[in-house]
Amino acid sequence: MPTDTVTLPTTEQMPIYFLAKWPELGNLLYLQCIRSGGCTEESAPAVYYRSMAWKYFAMLASTVHSSGVQYDALVTPPSSRDDAVPYKEMLAKTGALDLSDRFSREPKVSVGQGATVDELTAALKYQAMGDESEIQSLVIVDDSLSNGTTVAAILHHLRRAGLSPDCKIAIATAVWLPPDESSSSKTASRNGSTT
Repeated sequence: MPTDTVTLPTTEQMPIYFLAKWPELGNLLYLQCIRSGGCTEESAPAVYYRSMAWKYFAMLASTVHSSGVQYDALVTPPSSRDDAVPYKEMLAKTGALDLSDRFSREPKVSVGQGATVDELTAALKYQAMGDESEIQSLVIVDDSLSNGTTVAAILHHLRRAGLSPDCKIAIATAVWLPPDESSSSKTASRNGSTT
């Protein structure tokens, strides 16, 4: 089961559960090339990904569940695309509290456009419901993760709303793009180039 530890820009560390890690993304490369404009929804990678997507959703849930991670809440960051939603829905079948709808984001600010933790924190809005202090364990679900900027911004809002510093936090993502890799080679590959 693919697991590792990710260090957020805030230096906080937490476990990450994933299906594929750079540079071995295989058919999950679609999740990056569609965001970068390197492929279209009609392209072969897109068609193949959609035909196998149900399998990927189940695989990520199985990876998290077989690791023994217990969680009573989960969240998917707000996004202009809904690629992460089915992964979250598969994990939400446990009955965990879904915090996703409590978040919104200004559309002009995106991690993909190089936003910092502070910029993304300011762009995210969170509607506290008063139950945040009751959450003992949280899984943050996304379709891809690079440096953890979005995770750090989400945690900032949840902690301001009362999430305990003792809350156990894990990340579940289809693809992990660790930031220590060369940005230029990632960009080339995401766009379908094989330099």
